[in-house]
Amino acid sequence: MLRTPDSAEPPLYFICYPRTDTSLVTKVEAKLASRRRKQEIRLWRDTTNIEAGQKFTPEIIAAIADASGAIVLVGDGFYASDYIQVHEWPALLARDDDEHFRLFLLAVDGLADDDELATSINFVSRVSEPLNHADGATRDTALTALTNKIGTHAEACRSRRQTGGADAAPGPAPTSAEPESTITADPPAAARSTATATAQAQVTAAQAAAQV
Repeated sequence: MLRTPDSAEPPLYFICYPRTDTSLVTKVEAKLASRRRKQEIRLWRDTTNIEAGQKFTPEIIAAIADASGAIVLVGDGFYASDYIQVHEWPALLARDDDEHFRLFLLAVDGLADDDELATSINFVSRVSEPLNHADGATRDTALTALTNKIGTHAEACRSRRQTGGADAAPGPAPTSAEPESTITADPPAAARSTATATAQAQVTAAQAAAQV
């Protein structure tokens, strides 16, 4: 059973990644460590059920439903992972229907010109500079941009939970080419129980649809 997140809890960001990109995920976590220590955010990633055929656990369903956003490593491993393509990615796309949920995409390998995600406005890093093949300075610049965007989004999330204010009009999704701007946060605390139940239903529906 999913719980309703406490309004005092930092916003949660789900990390979607293939096992082959674990070393890069470690760098992502290190870049966001300062925000975690200051209790500005929480991070969640699956460390046990990434392989194809393993159960889409209640813990993963709960984490996706609880999340205010998701960091997604897009590359060869992302597409090669049956687990991601069958379970996690459809569930995250279902959550993306929530106007306050945000996807933060990182291009880790080169993408084909006709890749459906290649022109996504949700990329934080430059698609033309895949992080698995970038030099250290380029990678650090991209991950710094990520922590800045996560920080802006998380601050807005916390503010909305604390004030319980009315929903504001959603802002534009983050892009790698645009300057930093305030990003609309997740729903106020009073609506989170309903939102969580809805998210659980979306996740379950996405999983069922992917298995057809």
